Amino acid sequence: MIHKIITIAIIAFACIADLSAVSHKGVLLLPEKVAAVKKKASSDTLYRNGVNSIISTADALIRKPDITKVDYLGMAWLLTDDKRYAD
Repeated sequence: MIHKIITIAIIAFACIADLSAVSHKGVLLLPEKVAAVKKKASSDTLYRNGVNSIISTADALIRKPDITKVDYLGMAWLLTDDKRYAD
Protein backbone atom coordinates (compact mmCIF):
# COMPACT_ATOMS: atom_id res chain seq x y z
CA MET A 1 0.00 0.00 0.00
CA ILE A 2 2.78 2.44 0.89
CA HIS A 3 4.39 1.72 -2.48
CA LYS A 4 1.16 2.70 -4.22
CA ILE A 5 0.94 5.96 -2.26
CA ILE A 6 4.57 6.86 -2.97
CA THR A 7 4.19 6.11 -6.68
CA ILE A 8 1.06 8.24 -6.99
CA ALA A 9 2.73 11.03 -5.04
CA ILE A 10 5.72 10.97 -7.41
CA ILE A 11 3.46 11.24 -10.44
CA ALA A 12 1.39 14.01 -8.88
CA PHE A 13 4.56 15.91 -7.98
CA ALA A 14 5.87 15.47 -11.53
CA CYS A 15 2.64 16.97 -12.90
CA ILE A 16 2.57 20.02 -10.67
CA ALA A 17 4.04 23.09 -12.28
CA ASP A 18 6.39 25.59 -10.68
CA LEU A 19 3.70 27.91 -9.37
CA SER A 20 5.97 30.95 -9.50
CA ALA A 21 5.97 30.66 -13.31
CA VAL A 22 2.19 30.26 -13.62
CA SER A 23 0.03 33.34 -13.99
CA HIS A 24 -3.14 31.51 -12.92
CA LYS A 25 -2.35 29.91 -9.56
CA GLY A 26 -5.38 27.61 -9.78
CA VAL A 27 -3.78 25.69 -12.66
CA LEU A 28 -1.58 23.00 -11.17
CA LEU A 29 -1.62 20.38 -13.91
CA LEU A 30 -0.27 21.91 -17.06
CA PRO A 31 -0.53 19.98 -20.34
CA GLU A 32 3.27 19.86 -20.68
CA LYS A 33 3.60 18.18 -17.26
CA VAL A 34 0.90 15.62 -18.04
CA ALA A 35 2.57 14.88 -21.40
CA ALA A 36 5.90 14.40 -19.63
CA VAL A 37 4.34 11.86 -17.25
CA LYS A 38 2.76 9.99 -20.17
CA LYS A 39 6.10 9.87 -21.96
CA LYS A 40 7.97 8.79 -18.82
CA ALA A 41 5.38 6.04 -18.19
CA SER A 42 6.17 4.52 -21.57
CA SER A 43 9.73 3.74 -20.48
CA ASP A 44 9.80 3.84 -16.67
CA THR A 45 8.20 1.00 -14.69
CA LEU A 46 7.60 3.13 -11.58
CA TYR A 47 5.72 5.75 -13.57
CA ARG A 48 3.84 3.09 -15.57
CA ASN A 49 2.76 1.37 -12.34
CA GLY A 50 1.63 4.69 -10.91
CA VAL A 51 -0.37 5.59 -14.01
CA ASN A 52 -1.94 2.13 -14.04
CA SER A 53 -2.83 2.50 -10.37
CA ILE A 54 -4.49 5.87 -10.98
CA ILE A 55 -6.43 4.46 -13.94
CA SER A 56 -7.57 1.34 -12.09
CA THR A 57 -8.76 3.47 -9.14
CA ALA A 58 -10.60 5.74 -11.59
CA ASP A 59 -12.19 2.70 -13.27
CA ALA A 60 -13.54 1.59 -9.89
CA LEU A 61 -14.83 5.11 -9.24
CA ILE A 62 -16.80 5.07 -12.50
CA ARG A 63 -18.69 2.05 -11.18
CA LYS A 64 -19.01 3.33 -7.59
CA PRO A 65 -18.46 7.10 -7.32
CA ASP A 66 -16.70 8.57 -4.28
CA ILE A 67 -16.59 12.36 -4.29
CA THR A 68 -13.53 12.34 -2.01
CA LYS A 69 -11.50 10.68 -4.78
CA VAL A 70 -12.57 12.82 -7.73
CA ASP A 71 -8.91 13.74 -8.28
CA TYR A 72 -8.26 10.20 -9.55
CA LEU A 73 -10.92 10.66 -12.21
CA GLY A 74 -9.45 13.99 -13.26
CA MET A 75 -5.93 12.62 -13.44
CA ALA A 76 -7.09 9.52 -15.35
CA TRP A 77 -8.87 11.76 -17.86
CA LEU A 78 -5.73 13.88 -18.32
CA LEU A 79 -3.53 10.81 -18.74
CA THR A 80 -5.81 8.90 -21.12
CA ASP A 81 -8.09 11.48 -22.79
CA ASP A 82 -10.88 8.95 -22.10
CA LYS A 83 -14.13 10.95 -21.80
CA ARG A 84 -15.64 8.38 -19.37
CA TYR A 85 -13.47 9.81 -16.60
CA ALA A 86 -14.56 13.38 -17.32
CA ASP A 87 -18.23 12.43 -17.44
